[in-house]
Amino acid sequence: MTTHSSYDVNSSHGFVSSRGQRVWDDVCICVGGLLVALLGSLLYRSGSSSGIPWGLLGAFFLTFLYACICRRKRGALGVALGILVTSLIVWAVATHPGPGQDILIPGSSPAFMTWMSKTVSYWWLIGVSVVQLFAFCVPSSRLRK
Repeated sequence: MTTHSSYDVNSSHGFVSSRGQRVWDDVCICVGGLLVALLGSLLYRSGSSSGIPWGLLGAFFLTFLYACICRRKRGALGVALGILVTSLIVWAVATHPGPGQDILIPGSSPAFMTWMSKTVSYWWLIGVSVVQLFAFCVPSSRLRK
């Protein structure tokens, strides 16, 4: 005789979680992904005109921390959901102009003088997913402490 319960033991963390908690975690991952994508899209160009892309590094660090939290909360599915949400938001911001026809993630422009300022947008568009894949490769023992 088997009984069905709304609780199950999450073997990777060793605690009991409910379906409601998993849904709540997924909602938090989606909202967090929206915030990380928007904040990163605002931050990534900082310093690129001087050749020191501290904004891009900060945006990547924020994205890496977000992916580690997603992995700790939901494992591989959390990272996959995080990559999906952040990539969709970043690419939507890059391809859809705002109300004044302005774009937050410009591809290239004659106004960009240095190599870094010309390529930093492409680094952000591709790197937002790559950084989260690196976070997926972090050993799980590092995330539990």
